[in-house]
Amino acid sequence: MITVMAMKYRCATWFLFAALAAPSAPVFSTDLTISFNGQFVVPTCKFTVNGGNSVNLGTYANTYFNTNTSTPAVGIPIAATGCTTGISTIHLSFSGAADSSNNQLFAANSGSGVAGVAIELLAASTQTRITPGSSVDWTGVNPSLPTNTYNPMVRFYKTTGAVTAGTVNVPITINFTYN
Repeated sequence: MITVMAMKYRCATWFLFAALAAPSAPVFSTDLTISFNGQFVVPTCKFTVNGGNSVNLGTYANTYFNTNTSTPAVGIPIAATGCTTGISTIHLSFSGAADSSNNQLFAANSGSGVAGVAIELLAASTQTRITPGSSVDWTGVNPSLPTNTYNPMVRFYKTTGAVTAGTVNVPITINFTYN
């Protein structure tokens, strides 16, 4: 029995020396290249007014202004959709012809046959007058919402003399810029 044990001991020792003496296994290496990418875009939104680009202020008798200074104000829902991330304030600049008798109002198109009336535009939150060439800030825009809405008000406003009958068309251009 001693012989078997000695032989086991010699075999175990031999295997240990063989394992230590054997060359170590080769280490392999490889490279990994990671490509990082991104995009920078100009912030933008798509804008519509009332689902289109016109607002009907109603039909009134030309004598309406004999006792009234203005018609009831009508909301103009300006919708901003598809706004890109990073937009929180939209600056609106309003341009159009000023009325010749009151430069705080937008003039009715010449050639319309209507005299004595213009358009008064009022800011959404403050109801202060928006004049031709002025700007307002639309704050609190949230690009994660499908639609953001700004609601200024508009109405006909008597300027001078008697209002004559006819159709009024008042183009006002709004220029949108972003923060």
